[in-house]
Amino acid sequence: MLTIATTITQRAEQDQLAFQTANSDWDTIFFQSLKTRIQTAILKLNPELLITQKTLTAQLTKQLKNASHDLDILAAAIESKFTGDHKIKGQAILGTLEIKRLQKVKSGDQESLAQILAAFKANETTILPQLQSKKISPSLISRIQQHYITFQPLNIKQELAKGDVTKNNEKQQLERNAIYTQIAGISKLGKKLSKLELTNRADYNISLLLRKIKNNT
Repeated sequence: MLTIATTITQRAEQDQLAFQTANSDWDTIFFQSLKTRIQTAILKLNPELLITQKTLTAQLTKQLKNASHDLDILAAAIESKFTGDHKIKGQAILGTLEIKRLQKVKSGDQESLAQILAAFKANETTILPQLQSKKISPSLISRIQQHYITFQPLNIKQELAKGDVTKNNEKQQLERNAIYTQIAGISKLGKKLSKLELTNRADYNISLLLRKIKNNT
């Protein structure tokens, strides 16, 4: 639609004398200003924001999968080591880690992963000695600690990116709507002016221009 807006504005600038028989302020300055707004709107479509969001989402998806795998192993390790009289202690550790959320993590729930990793971090001083006493793999523990360090910033960045895209889209949509309203007015007046006053009345027919674009794609 912005492409059509550019076409109509360029033609209207050429036909400005005809348009000025109705609107005297539709002069070169008016049309140049409108063209600038259209070009700015095109530039501000800013696909980089969407690319950033998609990149972060891909990174988070990978992180979610890896963290889910390691937490699954940790839960199994705790259950295998804390048996008999120590079973209650093992269940208490799993409860502290909110490991019941792990199923949601496996389904892609980022918030549940954030909760488990935050619980692990917050209770390290009490949980780690117990895990270490049971000879649970130090490398496994280290990976989970690293998941916390990596995941939290990524999660925050993705949420901010989502917000940026939403805010950006809302603001841009308001400007595009204002441009479309202006173009619709030019189109409506252009179709009413006589053939002698305009170089090509078809250039003001939005439906026709849309069909041309569709047929060329």
